[in-house]
Amino acid sequence: MKRAIAESSMFAGQIGEKVVMSDHPILAVDGEQILFAFDNVDEATSFLLREATDTATIFKHNGQDWDKLDRPNPAHA
Repeated sequence: MKRAIAESSMFAGQIGEKVVMSDHPILAVDGEQILFAFDNVDEATSFLLREATDTATIFKHNGQDWDKLDRPNPAHA
């Protein structure tokens, strides 16, 4: 009998001094607070432009750690 194993994708790495784990590869972060997690950069960018403060930013997991992305420009979104 074959046994099915469900794979769960978790993303972990450091943002500043903290180790951050998420089941989504994109995070919106403001200071030390995680605002929301996303499946893609477009969703995170829309969220930042619509609801976040000027200090919020997007982090994308690179397979080993979290990379900070450039803040989107409202004129180009």
